[in-house]
Amino acid sequence: MVPGGVIDDLARQYADRPVVFVEQDAFAPIGERISRFWAAHTGSSTSTPLVIVDSGHQCTNGAVDYHSVYSGMVDQELARPPEAEIAASYARVGDRIRADIQLKNLSENTLSVENEASVHLIVYEDKHVGQTARIVRAAPWAEITTELVPSATMTLTLETPDLSGVDWSKLHIIALADYRPGGESGPYDMLQAAIASPVALPHKLYLPFLRR
Repeated sequence: MVPGGVIDDLARQYADRPVVFVEQDAFAPIGERISRFWAAHTGSSTSTPLVIVDSGHQCTNGAVDYHSVYSGMVDQELARPPEAEIAASYARVGDRIRADIQLKNLSENTLSVENEASVHLIVYEDKHVGQTARIVRAAPWAEITTELVPSATMTLTLETPDLSGVDWSKLHIIALADYRPGGESGPYDMLQAAIASPVALPHKLYLPFLRR
């Protein structure tokens, strides 16, 4: 496993950059994020920790020089231009989080079911449960079923299941879009991500947030 504090140290190192480190239990996966790990991993065997950046554009696993390898992966991703504009607002509705998401395709590819394009909401809590201080609590997602051609924009709403046992004041919400450049094979790649802004329903506020 990752030596204690490594990821938290990296989170502090990149605190002034558009970078978020989150953790999910590989044996109790939430949403569809775990498929991004397995799609990115090409070896015949794997060991924990299994780490990806940008939905699987880069991947590593097992015992490595954690700080230098992880920071190197992040630095490479920060140098890449975004392929989408994404903005989101959210509100608590009962024991759920509901988010409105706006996505503009800046890539040269049409986003569709053919390249498994989708939009995800990652809800994480500032709490040390496993190896880091940021544990994923929910990850609803939706496929992009209507073709989103270059320069086109779409909006959609995602909602979590009921959340229990969480500290609502320590929850954070990220919206992201990704796709599979190779069509139905190969790793996924993230187009862009955004930190969702809290608002009171029914008002909507879209706050752009560039990852890189």
